[in-house]
Amino acid sequence: MRLKTTVIALIVVIAASNLCTAKGSATEPLRVSEEAGFQAYQHFVNGDLLELAGNIQSAAEEYKKALQLNPALHEARFHLAQILLRLRDLPGSLEQALQLPFDKPEQPKLVASLYAAKQDFPKAREVFHQFVELYPKDDLTPFAQFGVGKAYYEEKQYQKALDVFSRVKQDY
Repeated sequence: MRLKTTVIALIVVIAASNLCTAKGSATEPLRVSEEAGFQAYQHFVNGDLLELAGNIQSAAEEYKKALQLNPALHEARFHLAQILLRLRDLPGSLEQALQLPFDKPEQPKLVASLYAAKQDFPKAREVFHQFVELYPKDDLTPFAQFGVGKAYYEEKQYQKALDVFSRVKQDY
């Protein structure tokens, strides 16, 4: 009896999920088949496991396969961008990171950090400002504000940098 209830509950959840996905996908420009989505997720999981095992080159390949099947798999893109950075492929990492939505604080932080690493301080400052606007109460906000100050400093705008650093010190 318990198994029957569990199966029925699972079928209801899957049906509701499919209904929500069908409604939500009308606004998405790219539709991925259920099979492709499943395979993409499998590649993502494989990449995650390979990354945890320390095989980052193979993990990057798995994340790339996942993104070929489902370009909207943002977690795979985020991990790929981080791996490319670890592999010292700054342009590739930035290319991937720029395709991320800023729906999680780690995403604009990564983009801003990549711009700073490229020494494109005006863009880094712009994205750090965006981070602070999007996530004013996040634990990473002091990091982002410090990034703004550092960008000003690198641009030799010392007074603006000092003002930002003073605010960070005072606020935190």
